[in-house]
Amino acid sequence: MRRGWQAYRKALLDGRGAEGLVEEEGRRALRVQLTNDIRKTERYLRIVLAGHTPPPSEMSAARRAAASMIPPLKTWAGDFLAGISWSGSFAKSTALAGNTDVDLFVSLHYRTPGTLADINSHLDSSLQAIGYVTQPRNVSIRVWPAGIATDIVVGRRQTPLSHDHSLYSRRRKTWLKTNIVEHVRCVRDSPHRDVVKLVKIWSKCHGLDWPSFYLEMATLEALSGLRVNLLSRRLLLALSAFANELTAQRVLDPANSNNVVSDDLTQKEKTAIANAARSSLQQVYWKDIVW
Repeated sequence: MRRGWQAYRKALLDGRGAEGLVEEEGRRALRVQLTNDIRKTERYLRIVLAGHTPPPSEMSAARRAAASMIPPLKTWAGDFLAGISWSGSFAKSTALAGNTDVDLFVSLHYRTPGTLADINSHLDSSLQAIGYVTQPRNVSIRVWPAGIATDIVVGRRQTPLSHDHSLYSRRRKTWLKTNIVEHVRCVRDSPHRDVVKLVKIWSKCHGLDWPSFYLEMATLEALSGLRVNLLSRRLLLALSAFANELTAQRVLDPANSNNVVSDDLTQKEKTAIANAARSSLQQVYWKDIVW
């Protein structure tokens, strides 16, 4: 079994596929073993995905909790409100069970006065004034309605009809241009969304600190141009890209090439992810890679 897995893994990473490997080996026993290994692997990874998918009750509770924030947000924004929408993993269909934090995006009119730093500070103090415990994060403010983590992202439209917004980054201490609608579409409509979710599970399993948007874009970049095929092959290719390229790779915001998403982590943090990927590629059993 160990030989079969090693041969299968090498074939996938070399891009030859299991069939080419079987022809190369020329032994019926290995062909049968590889076929069984592939089926078992694909079944295992699908079971992992299903096991981390939030049940309907958890999703409903999270949505209700986040929805309870909409009235106070409307009151706070007043006439400057352009709209409130779902964003993040809920909108992208990549939410994980037990980690159903919800993201709400508050869009403000392009003529909303004040700096973005002041606008975020005002929202933070306004939420505290009506009884919410707040936690300022990089581009959001986290609250816990009904005990469920809800991240509120505020953006000011750059033009009246565009979905381009300016957000404030606390980590960078400046504003950045981005498009939340494009972020959601990019992941939600990707044929590799299942791998994105699996990489999120892998990151969680190994205790990595990897911002979701950076993780999503790095995964999609690793699989760019690749047709949809075996889930195991695509995951291995993504892990191989992380192991070999992540520390030096510039990952960009698809809505703004001037926004370098990979700058959200330090070189040390990127190295930790690359090392985890390298270690996973050396494992014999899938249960030691993702579970």
